[in-house]
Amino acid sequence: MVVALDRLQAMAPKVESVSLVVAWFGNDLRAGDCTIRPGVEVSEKTTSPQTWSVNGVSRAGAHLVSRDDQDRPVYGGTPADFAVVQAIKEMKARGLRVTFYPFILMDVPPGNSLPSPYSDNAADMGQPAFPWRGRITCSPAAGFAGTVDKTATAASQVAAFFDSAGPERRATGACGAWCCITPISAQRRAGSMPS
Repeated sequence: MVVALDRLQAMAPKVESVSLVVAWFGNDLRAGDCTIRPGVEVSEKTTSPQTWSVNGVSRAGAHLVSRDDQDRPVYGGTPADFAVVQAIKEMKARGLRVTFYPFILMDVPPGNSLPSPYSDNAADMGQPAFPWRGRITCSPAAGFAGTVDKTATAASQVAAFFDSAGPERRATGACGAWCCITPISAQRRAGSMPS
């Protein structure tokens, strides 16, 4: 990270702000079945001085990203929480404004047998490989026979999608400082946020 920032500032000395993109991985275009999890390229790896962990998920519990026909990971993994914090601190120490940019990559490999929400009654098997995250939808999707669009079923599928990312969390703390992530339920109990 330090070398990359050195190079960035040497090549663009007037840079004032940077975006730190951190990817998590979705595994299904059907909102009610999609889980969003941190991912790793390998499930076993010794790291030092700290152990890889993201939002309390260990490397062994993380999503193992798909591999290509030559056994190479098709995506890089999610950086560990401590690495994200270190990167933000380093960028801020250099006087840069930092935008933390969470990003969803869809890890739906070729040849999958997942029902396609973009078919009548979601009856076709096989979703497109590595689709755009904007294709996550209710199942069956709007415009197809059996659609649940604009129904209570669609609402429950969307609620399941948002619950799949883990406990509700919201950034708190002073702007310009590394923010603390506090469970929303605790903020509601404290009266600092509406229900």
